[in-house]
Amino acid sequence: MSNESIEKERLKNLNLADTYYNSGVYKSTVVFAGIDEFYEPSRGIEDFSEAIRLNPSHVDAYYNRGLGKAEIIDFQGAIEDFNGAIRLNPNHTDAYYNRGLAKYGLGDYEGAILDFNETIRLNPNHRDACDRCKLLKDKQNKELRRKVDLTLANASLKNKLGDYQGAIEDVNETIRLKNDHPYPYYQRGYAKNKLGDYQGAIEDINEAIRLSLDHSYVYYERGCAKYELGNYQEAIKDFNKAIRLNSKYRDARNKRSLAIDKLNIKERLKMLMKLFV
Repeated sequence: MSNESIEKERLKNLNLADTYYNSGVYKSTVVFAGIDEFYEPSRGIEDFSEAIRLNPSHVDAYYNRGLGKAEIIDFQGAIEDFNGAIRLNPNHTDAYYNRGLAKYGLGDYEGAILDFNETIRLNPNHRDACDRCKLLKDKQNKELRRKVDLTLANASLKNKLGDYQGAIEDVNETIRLKNDHPYPYYQRGYAKNKLGDYQGAIEDINEAIRLSLDHSYVYYERGCAKYELGNYQEAIKDFNKAIRLNSKYRDARNKRSLAIDKLNIKERLKMLMKLFV
């Protein structure tokens, strides 16, 4: 074929593609009682597909076929078509928004939020995208809190039952989900103490304290780890802190006495003088 013939065939296909696209739109437009119009793009999927076959760069055909597939709950197919529309037009606001809806339908909340955020970037006044983004983030936060609470409760129970390694595994998952929560670090530090990983226990409890977990049992547990490492003076400081926070903390008083007994005579006298001054 000559170049002229090729060009005529190309233009013919482009025109025919538009014809099929318009046919798809027409089939998708449902008039109710002669007054109200409803758009049901699933009715035009075949025509949109033909338009794309004839013109693979037909943005609107990809977009509308995506809407049609979403309507019949083919979310993965819809996403692929919205991808096509976005590939051809990276600023296609509605394609991002509807791809976000399709991802939401598949349970891909992170992906949906990214698409809604991109919709808002392209159109800051897109109220639906703003509302759905907020709802999704709230849903994610609630689900995250539920998972954190569950894994943390499991860790606490396993510590009480003596399954310290199991507790550590649960806490690791808790920290993976939310690493700014102090109590998991304490739970892991407690378990490490019981398993003899005293330095690891101190590091975890330090992190719990840094994150504002300021309770007597936290300092007591760190003091116990320091005691086992032979760092008696630092252990006594932690036991003192635990007692200041809870004057009736008998275990802390007993452990402090043991730590003082480990000091040499000079250090012991100095420490006792501090306690009774």
